[in-house]
This record gives sequence, structure tokens and C-alpha cells, in this order.
Amino acid sequence: MKNKFLLAAVFVIVIAASSLACFDAYLFLEKRPLTYAAQQFSIDSIGEYAMTEMQDPTQDAFLFKSTAYYGFSDTFTGKFGIVSDEKPRGEFKFDVMELGLMKAFKLNQILSLTPILDAASDFNFKSLSAESSLSMLWYLGSVTVNIHPGLAYEDSQSEGSAFSGGGHAGVFYSFANKALAGIGTEYFNTEWASSIFLGAHLGDRFYMQTEILKGLANSKDAMLAFTIKYFTNAHIH
Repeated sequence: MKNKFLLAAVFVIVIAASSLACFDAYLFLEKRPLTYAAQQFSIDSIGEYAMTEMQDPTQDAFLFKSTAYYGFSDTFTGKFGIVSDEKPRGEFKFDVMELGLMKAFKLNQILSLTPILDAASDFNFKSLSAESSLSMLWYLGSVTVNIHPGLAYEDSQSEGSAFSGGGHAGVFYSFANKALAGIGTEYFNTEWASSIFLGAHLGDRFYMQTEILKGLANSKDAMLAFTIKYFTNAHIH
């Protein structure tokens, strides 16, 4: 198993370039594709604190997002979220809404593919964006490998329109399907960063995750993200 983990880690570091969305590592513990169970309702909140330049705290920024998910079937999930987009400290305000659809295809006991469509807009519909991405998940015993490339289009009245792309990849190790640890790397529009993840179930209805990110090129110096997830049906193995 150790050799398998090391090979997976090397594989990710060599070829990976995050999706334009974060890892939903809760689903990795469930050994699911990137969709929720049928009739499962879940809501999570994510806070991200970014240190753009470590020597200049006035450049720090904060993002907060709350998203609801519903599994229409075991392989089809919809989501809706509201976001306080990244902005300087002390300027918290919900100003973006998001919609998304995910459809999973389980190719075998190890590999699943999940195409994802996302759309977002500010509340005044002056800035619109659309994203398509593909999550590829391999479950190798206690090891999970995720590669997730994506392409985005943005149209803003103030900044015009543009395409951008990137992706993320990570390797995660689960402990008795209750907790996990992982490493990831992400590339988006010339920005490159790496991350460490820690996540765990808190009872049958909560999941918590922490991410520590370090910028590597054309990116923020560091970022800390915290996720808390609640789901209405009990987590059962």
C-alpha cells in the first residue's frame, strides 16, 4: 500500500496542473464519484483567508461561500450557492450566486468520471461566468487520486470577456473511512500553488475540512481555508 501511495503521489505531482472549484473530500471518504447519494441534502460553508503578500497584511483578503447540494439520483446532483467574493478584510458582503449540475459515470470499481457544469453571476447580472470541468477519481484501497481539469468563460461589463483554464489534482489517504489527509496542486490562469488537506467526520451529520495552501508561482503567498458540512441524512457505513 505504501508503494501504491507513493506512485500515486508522483503521478499527480508530475502531470497535474484545481479545478476551478475546491476538492469535496467528503465524497472521497464515501468512495463516491463527485455526486451525492440519491435524496441526500447537504449544505456546507467555506471560509478562505488569503495572504497575498506576507510582508503586507493590508493586502489580505477573505472569501466566504455557502452551498446547498441535492442528489436527484446516485449519479446526478444539483447545487446552489451564494458567495461573498474575495475582497479586502472588513468588506464582507454576499454578491455572487452560483448554480451547478454534476453527472457521474462509474466506469468500474476503481474509476469514475463526473462532468460538471457551473454558472455564476453577481446579483445585478453585470458579471457572468460559466465553467465546464471533468472530475476523474481513482479509488485504490485507502488511497484516492483526483484529477480535475476545467475551462471557464467570464463576461463582465467592466472588464470584458475572456476564457481561462486550469485544473487541480490531489492524492488522499483515508483512515477507516472516518478521516483523511492529502496533498494537492493546482494551476489556474498562470497561477500555481500546492496544498495540504485534513478532513474528518464529526459524528453522523457533520464533516470538517482544513486546507493550507502555499503559492508557488504568480500566486498568493499563502491561504487558509476551512469547511464545515452538514447533511440531513445520517452518515452510515
